[in-house]
This record gives sequence, C-alpha cells and structure tokens, in this order.
Amino acid sequence: MITPQEAISYFNFQDKPSDLVHLDTPIPVIDLGIVLNNLVKAQSHFDKLGITFRPHIKTHKMIPLAKIQLRLGACGITVQKLGEAEVMAEAGIQDIMVAYNIIGQRKLERLVKLARKAHLTLVADNEFCVNQLNSAAAANNLTLDLLIECDTGDERNGLGHALQVLKLARTIVSSSNLRFKGLMTYPPSGKRKQVASILSDFRSALTENGITVEIISSGGTTDLYSNEGLDVITEYRTGTYVFYDRMTLQNGCCTLRDCAVRVLATIVSKPTNDRLILDAGSKSLTSDLVGLDGYGVDPQTHLRISKLTEEHGQMDLVDAEKNYKIGDQIQILPNHVCPVINLFDHVAIKLDGEILGMVKVSARGRVS
Repeated sequence: MITPQEAISYFNFQDKPSDLVHLDTPIPVIDLGIVLNNLVKAQSHFDKLGITFRPHIKTHKMIPLAKIQLRLGACGITVQKLGEAEVMAEAGIQDIMVAYNIIGQRKLERLVKLARKAHLTLVADNEFCVNQLNSAAAANNLTLDLLIECDTGDERNGLGHALQVLKLARTIVSSSNLRFKGLMTYPPSGKRKQVASILSDFRSALTENGITVEIISSGGTTDLYSNEGLDVITEYRTGTYVFYDRMTLQNGCCTLRDCAVRVLATIVSKPTNDRLILDAGSKSLTSDLVGLDGYGVDPQTHLRISKLTEEHGQMDLVDAEKNYKIGDQIQILPNHVCPVINLFDHVAIKLDGEILGMVKVSARGRVS
C-alpha cells in the first residue's frame, strides 16, 4: 500500500497554481486520489490471483507514476516504443518489456545501449526481427530475452497458428544470443476463454517439441477484473486502468468515479445560443472517436464535443440548463486518454480538490 503523502513525494512539481481558474487551458487535470485507488486495486487483484503484474506506461508516460506502480508491487513495466524505454531506464527503472517489433539499424544501436542499463524483455513475430536482434546482441556480447507475439483474434501484430509459433521459437532457440522466454498477446475484448484455448494450444505445440515456455503474457483493460480464461496466463499487462476514460466507461469496465482525468478547457466564443467554442481542439482531445458519439463529454451536464478543428472544440447546447458564458471553464472527460496525455508537455495533478502542481509528461512524444 501507499499513502497519498508518500505518493506525492515521487513528484517534482514545477509550478503550483492556486486553483483550477488559474490553470492555463487546455490542460489535463489528474486526480491523484483516484489514480492511487485504481493502481492499488489492480495490483491487489493480481497479487491475489498469483499472476505477475506488469503495467503499461504508454497511457501516463510519467516517471513518478511508473515508480509508484513498482512500489506497489509490479514486477516491472511495459512500454510500446524504445523512446519510452529510454526515458524510464534513464530514471533508474530496471525491468522493462518493449512490446513491439524492433526493426532497423538505428533502433538496434539504441537497443544495445538500453540493454546495458536495464533488463529488457523483447517481443517479435517474424524471423527478420529475430535475426536482427540476434546479430546486434552477438556483435555486442549481449544475451536478450525474447517472447513471441501471438495473434489471438485482435488481428494486429502476431502469429496466429501453432506451426508458425513453433517455427519461430525454433529459430530463437537456435540463435546464439537470444533466450526464448515464452508467448505474449494483446487479446480481443470479451474473448478470454477463446484466447486461453489458443495460447494453451501454442504452449502445447512448443512443450511437445522440447521448448520450455516460462512466460505467457496477456493484457487489456476492458476485461481487467474478469477471472475467466486466466489459468494459462503468468503475466498481465494493462495501461488505461491508471486513468480510465470515456471509452472504458462506455465499455462498462469502470465507473465515472474511477475516471481520473478531465481536460480543462475555456469557453472562448459563443457565436450562437446553441453552441459554444472551447480552446480544446484535435491537438488537445485527439480526433479519436473510438466508436463514441462526439469527441469528449462534460460528465456533469452530458453535453458533448460535437466537432473539432485543430484548436477549436464545438459544444452543442442541446437542452442545456446552465447559462454558459465566455471565460467559463469546462471539464471534459476524453474519449481515449492515452493519446490525449501524449499531446501535452505537462499535466496538472490535484488531490482532495487542491492543485498540487504541474508535472512533466516524461515520455511525451517518444513514439519511435
């Protein structure tokens, strides 16, 4: 466990506006109390299940939050890109999964430097990637741990057939400077049983051919608290759970009380009586609809952002009871919080209604 005061000690606040009205908008405002509740709940859940928990930092991209996750008991962190891993390793984080194929000479050079700072677990789903990793490791006297990424129905990266997995595993096992550690997947939502069956078949294909599977890593926020289909899993990864958002609220995997982020925006124009213009556009909220109606919502009034341009957000005043004025602030629950946080250099942190200060988004923009 961790107290709010202990959590505060992890942050280096760069500025301390006295209250919301003194924040320069648009700006994400993060409720630290809600965040801590989300982090503790998830860690406790997997501790009780005996499953290793490796949270994904691509949602928050902040060193203090990554360190709090580790303090609570996470075995390490997951990142999506080398740039995120470099930021976290520089901050002293020692156990990092890079959940993405690493391709290209420049990235391999960066990877070698990174592997001298932290223990890395890498993933691959093709021989080109595996051979590049082995060549780089051999040339630099390194041994790298590697998981095979599996497609269990989400149709993103990954191998979808047992024979493909077996063939690539054999390549890894025969490589001079790679250690085969197991399987990794990002599963489709609501299909835990099917995913478990697929992963079990893949594991059997490997073990029947003398290849040991130490790790089977799965993840996702939507099914976070479903125990179905976890019997084959040894490790779990999730990112959005730290903040949640309108998408996860819509999916029913959280309540509004669990949603820790609001994008604070200011009304800059009221051209007509039925619409407002906010200073938060696609460069603040993203244009990511994720199947929702509108680009964000005021959770108190349920008024939605109906239209975005780069620097303007339009809010329709349909059945609005409040008399909004230019200069008023609006708190927007974003559709998809992960890309929203990545749009900002700094965010505001609050606790019990008090603004604690501004915090740097350490890995903001590190997408390569």
